Amino acid sequence: MELQEQLGRTNQMITELTDHVDKLDNINKSLLTENEELRSAALDGIEIAKAVQDLTKEREVLSNDLADRAETIKKLIEENNSLSLKLSILQKETKKQTS
Repeated sequence: MELQEQLGRTNQMITELTDHVDKLDNINKSLLTENEELRSAALDGIEIAKAVQDLTKEREVLSNDLADRAETIKKLIEENNSLSLKLSILQKETKKQTS
């Protein structure tokens, strides 16, 4: 009788341990899924960071090109103004000579 009670308690413990192992297995599966999602998000983050880095470098290059072009345009405007002034002076001199 005593052995039967002990066997019953042992079976109960085994059942409880089995339930506990099942719960732990479900938690493990959930954590594996979450871990995979986090890994995927981290990889996406790395790709986004690389893209931002590339775009930043490209923006720097374009900014430098734009600054160079602005300087060239400034010089061309100055040269144009100078040539316009010279032309105006020459036109006035030409009018004086023909008059």
